Amino acid sequence: MSEDFHNTSTILTTFSVSVYVLGYAIGPLFLSPLSEMYGRQIILNIATIHFVLWQIGCALAPNISALIVFRLLSGMGGSACLTLGGGAIADMFEKENRGKAMSIFTFGPLFGPVLGPVAGGFIAQQVGWRWVFWTLLIAAGSCTAVILILYRETNPTILIRRKTHRLGQQLSRTDLRSCYEVTSAARSPASIMIFALARPLRMLCRSPVIGPLAIYLALIYGCLYLLFTTVTLVFQKTYHWTPDLAGLSYLGLGLGTMCGQILFGLTSDRLLLKLVSRNNGVYQPEMRLSMCLLYACFVPVSFFWYGWSIQAQVHWILPIIGLWPFGFGMIGIFMSIQTYVVDAYPMFAASGIAAITVTRSFFGAFLPLVGPPVFDTLGYGWGNSLLGFITLALVPIPVLFQRGRSNAQEVIHATLARPPLMCQYAEPSRKRRKRVRAIEQFEALESRLSQMEACIATATGKPMAGSSRFAKSSGRSRSSSPVPQRGLKSAAVSAPSSTSKLALTRHATQDGEAEYQGYSADRSFLQRMREVGNWAGAEIHRKLRRSEGQLPRLFEPDYGLAATAYLPSKERSRTLIDAALDAYSLLPILHMPTFDSSWNIVYSIEPSHYSAEDYRFLPLLYAVLALGCLFNQSDGQRTSRDSAKAEGVRLFAASRCSIDLNHCTDETTLQAVVFLNLFLLEIARAGTCYSYLTHALTLTLRMGLHRSFPGSRDLIRSEVRRRVFWTTRLLTNYLAALTGMPILLDDNNVDQDQAGEVNDIYITKVEILPQPANEICQFSGMNAYIRLHNILRDVLKSIYPLRGISRNPGKEPVGYLVNTEKVTAIEEALRNWTETLPVGFRLGIDMSPRSLLRSQYLLAMSQLHVQVYLYRPFLHYLSKSSESKSGVISGIGFSSYAAACLKACQRIIRLAGEVCRLDLVQGCNVTFSHMVFTSIISLLYVLLGSSGWDEKEVAIVVEDIALGSRVLEIVSLYNEGMETGQKIVAAMIASLPKELADVRARLQKNGDVEVPSDPVDIAVATPAFCRTTHNEPLEFLEAQPFHLDNYGFSESTWNSMGMAPFPEWQAAFGTDRLNSTLGTGVEDVFNSIWPNDMDGLPFQ
Repeated sequence: MSEDFHNTSTILTTFSVSVYVLGYAIGPLFLSPLSEMYGRQIILNIATIHFVLWQIGCALAPNISALIVFRLLSGMGGSACLTLGGGAIADMFEKENRGKAMSIFTFGPLFGPVLGPVAGGFIAQQVGWRWVFWTLLIAAGSCTAVILILYRETNPTILIRRKTHRLGQQLSRTDLRSCYEVTSAARSPASIMIFALARPLRMLCRSPVIGPLAIYLALIYGCLYLLFTTVTLVFQKTYHWTPDLAGLSYLGLGLGTMCGQILFGLTSDRLLLKLVSRNNGVYQPEMRLSMCLLYACFVPVSFFWYGWSIQAQVHWILPIIGLWPFGFGMIGIFMSIQTYVVDAYPMFAASGIAAITVTRSFFGAFLPLVGPPVFDTLGYGWGNSLLGFITLALVPIPVLFQRGRSNAQEVIHATLARPPLMCQYAEPSRKRRKRVRAIEQFEALESRLSQMEACIATATGKPMAGSSRFAKSSGRSRSSSPVPQRGLKSAAVSAPSSTSKLALTRHATQDGEAEYQGYSADRSFLQRMREVGNWAGAEIHRKLRRSEGQLPRLFEPDYGLAATAYLPSKERSRTLIDAALDAYSLLPILHMPTFDSSWNIVYSIEPSHYSAEDYRFLPLLYAVLALGCLFNQSDGQRTSRDSAKAEGVRLFAASRCSIDLNHCTDETTLQAVVFLNLFLLEIARAGTCYSYLTHALTLTLRMGLHRSFPGSRDLIRSEVRRRVFWTTRLLTNYLAALTGMPILLDDNNVDQDQAGEVNDIYITKVEILPQPANEICQFSGMNAYIRLHNILRDVLKSIYPLRGISRNPGKEPVGYLVNTEKVTAIEEALRNWTETLPVGFRLGIDMSPRSLLRSQYLLAMSQLHVQVYLYRPFLHYLSKSSESKSGVISGIGFSSYAAACLKACQRIIRLAGEVCRLDLVQGCNVTFSHMVFTSIISLLYVLLGSSGWDEKEVAIVVEDIALGSRVLEIVSLYNEGMETGQKIVAAMIASLPKELADVRARLQKNGDVEVPSDPVDIAVATPAFCRTTHNEPLEFLEAQPFHLDNYGFSESTWNSMGMAPFPEWQAAFGTDRLNSTLGTGVEDVFNSIWPNDMDGLPFQ
């Protein structure tokens, strides 16, 4: 080549070889950031084509200068595979497998420089040096064709962005953005490009890890290319080899590279797993550098061996063998550092590798230029010894990085984690409660304790032990500033308008919610009714405000109390226990023989002789007694209800102060916690109960109750564990539906079996006796109840959106989609549940125990209640105005879902009326009240769109609402929360528009409402478009077949997605459509009656 170009400069000849590596230093600065912005596939394809084309220029170069330029350009294109490969490995492999993947990937980039001189020497000797580049053109062109055909995109940010774009086209949504895309207009495309292109240099200059490691690797890499440019000349001059044979001198280096690569691939990942295990399962990227010390020790040995064997001109095999340690050590260091960078910065692996590649390529390009003068001056012995001493001094560097554990990752993520692809989430709009100062919190606590002491003193006739220490302080607090109230009206401020784009419970409102309320909550449903019907105002808020003397929530008692000071008489105790167990007969968590045995012991011996088990049983007994006070059959009047509640609170406090919730480690205490939550569920708001039940669920998880342990020696304990866990989870799911809060425990984390369907008398510690076939097992009803609530959980996850739906103020809300296949699957699950319901719990089967008869009604109503949750989002399709404007025809499509919801509400109310007629309501728990209330407000919603209906159809709905109101009036005698519900229903009825004045008058009539003679058969008392042909107890309300609606989507689009349009409430049944049906002035009718902050809602 030098002869063809008439070149006599050794430096130019050497630079024409090493300038290719200089292209490795320039190319990654552009290619790596661009691959993180636009994807690895397109950048790699362009770069490889660029590399192939410039091989033609090298083969046709007219002079040495042109060859140097063409080699530089081809090196820039060839750097793509070397730098983007690490990023692709980070995309496709987890850290436990990256070592083996990296060893396979680096085989080509590192073994190629060894194989190239061998093959190039023979080609140049036989056909000339230009055919070296023609051969590269043929080989690289073939590989490029394979890459273009087979390589696919691996960058996850690009894949998610493309998927989001496709979804946006299918849904005609131009506003859809992936979480990696920038939605802020503050940054221009030019600034994003500059920021990305500068990332490798910033990582190189600002990272305390990337910079030193890059220099260390660059010195090793420079020594490699120094050998590449001198080995051929050494063997030609010293051993008088021909150019084609001189290329074989690289085989020792190549063999060492291959051995090091194999060792790294076999040991890297295994060693990583061992180090992670020793570090208590915590992974640190520095663990990748643990083998660098071993590899680094081989590098200086090679220089001393190779240099002095050449200097002494010994047999040629010795210097070739001397190159083996360098290849072995160099490949180990290279792959360890490169894998470390990929693990440390997986999001920016390509930029990190580019930073290292730039530095080592500069050294590899220019360090060989100083090789010939150094060796001419010092000789091959001392010249290579100088390199050996330098590499020997660098041996401890990997150990310093491994043990020093720099904070480089924090620096990188703090300074560079503002890439052009970043995640942005819209913040929900919500109100913030005012912070109460510490002294006010203390005064509020003292006030609560004083009220509780007064309540206990009234009920028992004697003061509570330990109350004197609060006497002075409580008196002082009453004379000082009043205790701040926690109502939403006085304790909340509006959130900034900048964060009000996403309201979680209502849409297009500037004021947010103080508490999260999901879409399945009644509070959310009523809020949407407020938007639709413009029910607004503060009068009902004043009516429903909590009174100053109302009993506060109790979970703070922390005082001494004698163990048996508040135990009632044995006869009274038995009555309260039976009342509690009768009310919650569907949740029999106690093993009654064990419970009765402990109960007899407590009442038979002196407290001084109690064992540890007896003391542990007392909190459970107090909790059961407290719950029984609320359901005692002798308490039928309002005054009796208040005194019963006071007695229950006293027993509740006695149980609560005996339990340490932070150290609950036994099943007996956990049963007490469950009964305390059941007590709160009857007297407190559901939001409060949800908080306490989540703690109870956490306790069950800490004790491992969600896991099944077969082969237990104590069968009673195993059975109790199952009952406690499933009861706690059922109540948590129920309150999640009630309040719209998240469901806390997924099915994938549970492997506990359901309770055995055998009555308690047949269960002993060592065996389970066979139960007679004709005997009804109460646990069959419990398991059926649990399965039904599992279906309810599926409804919440499949039908209701998990996050809020954003909408700009003044614009119609954006609809969301529900997969109708999920609705069909839930319908099938409900049908299977009905078919597999145990015979003894089917409605219509005559049973003498009142608790079993009540369970039949509660199960029937609960099944209907799940249907209400399933179909209520479609309820607006019953509106005649909605039908006329949206193209929905009554009786097809979603209107059948709405009809099913209406019919389910009617059946719930009529079954509740039958419960009242049979005098079973007093033992019904809070779920009964909630089902009735939900049904009434759903029917009231239907009345808003009843314009255009037949008078007979309206009369049917009115009769059901009147019946439900009467049921609430009866229930309020036993359930304090239903007084609030009764007031809300009355206020809503009073605020009906003037177009429904006759309906309002009929609903406001006083007097008893006649209960239908057969509440189960309601087909004759249902609007015509809601009738079905079934007439069976607990019949399944199946919707009619689905039909497409005209919402701007083609039928092919719906078929391809398998989705059904699901517009938001106000979008399909807004105030404008109400005005067209009900007349003008709707917005002014309700302004004085609807609660703005919904603070008085029952259950919330």
